[in-house]
Amino acid sequence: MNNIVKKEETALVQTPTPMDMIQMAVQQGTGPEQLGQLMDLQDRWEAKQAKRDFIIALSQFRKECPDIEKDKDGHNSKYATLSHTLDTISQTMENCGLAHNWTTETSGRQETTEIKVTCIITHINGHSESSSLSAGIDTSGSMSIIQGLGSTVSYLERYTLYAVLGITSKDMDKDGWQGPLGRHKLKEHIRGLCNELGAITEKDTMEYLNGLWKDSKKELKQAQLDLPDFYQSAEDSKNNAKMRLE
Repeated sequence: MNNIVKKEETALVQTPTPMDMIQMAVQQGTGPEQLGQLMDLQDRWEAKQAKRDFIIALSQFRKECPDIEKDKDGHNSKYATLSHTLDTISQTMENCGLAHNWTTETSGRQETTEIKVTCIITHINGHSESSSLSAGIDTSGSMSIIQGLGSTVSYLERYTLYAVLGITSKDMDKDGWQGPLGRHKLKEHIRGLCNELGAITEKDTMEYLNGLWKDSKKELKQAQLDLPDFYQSAEDSKNNAKMRLE
């Protein structure tokens, strides 16, 4: 009797990527029209993968982001300046493959000028997401128009950065969701969470889903009170993600 135990090796079957399909099509002499369709499919596949990588990187950044301390006195309390914020988080962003930049638009004239700032976060694999806020020129104190313009731009850059990254500084912990800017930040955070939940596929795990939900526990609690429609959207996204994992 043969005592040798024979081990059957099962080859791993991988689903072909659009690029694999393109290579096979070229080898088979496929026509230009079909190759063009496959190239479009490849572009969509790469965009979806890039978005997934962005979401994973952003989630990792939020877990590793250091506390942002208050470093300057304001009118009624201390706050974290933009430069201090960037000094605190830049290395963590780089480690997660994330980079930022802003665009600025103005409309109107002099005292009626409206300033719109957009913060864009880009992942190393190409996907970007953004957040925008608008405000008038800061006329507090004895600032000139140019100084007020600079003050408003800096203020909007700071808050759009916080909004698109889904973070807060310690000075924002107590009342960071109050007022128009706070509600905008909360909406942006919940939208980002819904996007993350919507990108979950059967390849992910329930642990990953629960981790996303737990990371936004504070924001979800506030949304349940102030933005019930947004909270319900997050709940629906979570339930749909669970169904895909089951």
